[in-house]
Amino acid sequence: MPERDRLSELAVRVADREAIDWALERARPSSGDELRLVEELASIDRLVAAIRAAEAAPDDALTGLTLGPYRLEAAVDRGGMGDVYRAFDESRDIAVAVKVLHPAIAARPDERRRFLREARIARRVDHPSVAVALEVLEHDGQILIVMEWIDGEPLSALLARGPVPPDRAAALVRSIAEALAAVHRARIIHRDVKPGNVMLTPGGAIKLMDFGVALQTMTSEKMEESLDRLTREGRSVGTIRYMAPEQLRGEAVDERADLFALGIVAWEMFTGVHPFLRATSYAIAAATLDDPPGSASRWPREAGALKPVVLRLLEKDPARRTPSADALIVDLDRAGSRRRTLLDRLLRRRP
Repeated sequence: MPERDRLSELAVRVADREAIDWALERARPSSGDELRLVEELASIDRLVAAIRAAEAAPDDALTGLTLGPYRLEAAVDRGGMGDVYRAFDESRDIAVAVKVLHPAIAARPDERRRFLREARIARRVDHPSVAVALEVLEHDGQILIVMEWIDGEPLSALLARGPVPPDRAAALVRSIAEALAAVHRARIIHRDVKPGNVMLTPGGAIKLMDFGVALQTMTSEKMEESLDRLTREGRSVGTIRYMAPEQLRGEAVDERADLFALGIVAWEMFTGVHPFLRATSYAIAAATLDDPPGSASRWPREAGALKPVVLRLLEKDPARRTPSADALIVDLDRAGSRRRTLLDRLLRRRP
């Protein structure tokens, strides 16, 4: 393999966090320049490993502090934008979730302004299936988003146990579509629809989380540059799994990108498998761009009427995709009606 190709492959392996034998890689270069590049990649690999280790668990450094009226009781999650704490709102006498923006992001004026602006816009969304943003504030240099506290588990935990029963999967897809319709009416593109951002309440409802505060839409960077930036900054590239083709190509996106992501989530619920599952993030991105959904044989027969609806969500070309969340709800209801009619006919044929 030419040296440049080998170095390119090595860079991709670093980005995908694959284990690399650096002693072996250092022994291969045939020139000083090539060895220098290998050493730089090794340094990046160590840096990313350190960042990922730091992000593996939420930071408890602020636990016990009171920021404004909010007493931070426990760190519960860490994301690319900030740490989330369970807190007690002493002014309202209720439990809340407080997201504290990472200092490194808060220090960048553009990121800071974008975070505050979009978080404030997100407060306009009023829907029972959307997590309520109660307040956005700055306190002693810290930027906080205060949200309602939601008991339950993320949809990702449910999916980890296998395919979701068809009736429940259909109901969940419809509920997420209703939440997205409300978000889109507020002129917000979620941009990070994934199982980890859908909470399931003990009563069976859903809450769509983290809208308007996800990573900014990629409109000027190519996919390779975006992946490189995400890796350098220590942000998770996991959301690559739920990006629409137009996002991966670095094109402008609209609400149909959210619907493509919902299509992936729906496919996972009905089949138990990601439709473009591959070994690495780059391979997943390539499959999302070029390949049809996989594991079609796993689709449950009793939900056959819903398969064309989900396939329309997964159209590569946004112009061929379901145009809106409201249109998706109509499609789901029609498919559900056809499914019930077929089931009734089958039941009547039984002796």
